[in-house]
Order: sequence, then C-alpha cells, then structure tokens
Amino acid sequence: MINWNAARGFEAAELAWKEVRLKESAVVTRVLSPREEVRLFANLPENLKALVEFTLLSGQRKSEVVMLRWKDVDRDNARATIWAKGQKPHSFPLTPRTLAIIDAQPELCSQVFTYVAERSAPARTDRPKRVKGQRYPFSRQGWDRKWRRALAAAGIKDYRFHDNRHTAATRTGRIEMSTALPRRQGSLVRIQLGAPLPNKI
Repeated sequence: MINWNAARGFEAAELAWKEVRLKESAVVTRVLSPREEVRLFANLPENLKALVEFTLLSGQRKSEVVMLRWKDVDRDNARATIWAKGQKPHSFPLTPRTLAIIDAQPELCSQVFTYVAERSAPARTDRPKRVKGQRYPFSRQGWDRKWRRALAAAGIKDYRFHDNRHTAATRTGRIEMSTALPRRQGSLVRIQLGAPLPNKI
C-alpha cells in the first residue's frame, strides 16, 4: 500500500526497510550419521531394508523409488528412469550396489520393490486383498508407520524419509535434487548427479 501511494504521488510514510524486513529462516538439512545408519538398519523390518538402502544410495525421492518399474531399469547402460515431479521422465545412474539391490528383488509385478504381507487382509477401495506370505508392491504411504517405529527404536530424532535424499547428496558430494534458493529469487538450482563439483573428481 505504501509503494502504491508513493507511485501515484500521494503522501506515504517512509519506512526503514532494513529494520522491518523479516529475516529468512535458515534451511536446516538433516543428514544420517554412519552410527545412526547402523542403528537404523538394525531396527528396520526386513521388508524395508532394500528400499531404504536404495534410496540412501541413489538419492531419489520416496515416491520415485517406490514406483520404479522393471521396464525403466536399463541394466546394459546402468541407468534407471523415474517420473519426477511434474510427471517428467528423469534418468539417473545405477552403481554396482544399486544394481545388485534391484537384481535381488523378485520380478513379480511391474514395480521393482515389493514386500511380504505379514498377515492376510480383506480388499479395500485403495488396494486388493492381501494374503499372508505373498508379495505385493509398496504403496506410497502405507508403510510409514513401520519407518517411524524403526527410527524411534534406533533413537534417531528429527529425521524424515526425505532426509535420505539429503544424506545421499552429502555423502557423494553430488546432488540430484532441486534445492530452493531464497524466495525472492524465485528459482531452483540443480546440480547433476555424477557430474564432478568444483575441486572434486
């Protein structure tokens, strides 16, 4: 309103903007320490270990890893394609270890990562009937409770599944994620995974 009045020649109060402008909060990045990782995997259910390890190594988003399909895995070129935000295809490299994780998964449906049902359950509107002992593809959110229980049992606080992405970026020295810059710039910065950063090979 002050700027609007001033632009039209009306009397407007003068403000010391440096004094009244709110400071931007610092971005806090949570990274899993090596000791925390040992405790986490000691408490993770077997069904989740491959999924979590793959995410820690690849740095991809939870939904992208969960929905990774067999047809999108290119073993010959050691790459995988996922559908990033905005439903845009994105290809990322697969290391020998991430390839080994994929190869260890039974190819039972279109999705790579599946879990063994611990108990039978009737069909619901959002999923078919479950039979104990059989494998089913992961949903995007249905296993969050077990993830949180493992964190609590391992004594790990203030750590989200998305922080596996931050951990991967920190450990490799490379980023395959969009990092928000200050809001006033209204832009995103992207550094490609696998591309050497300055002073790094």
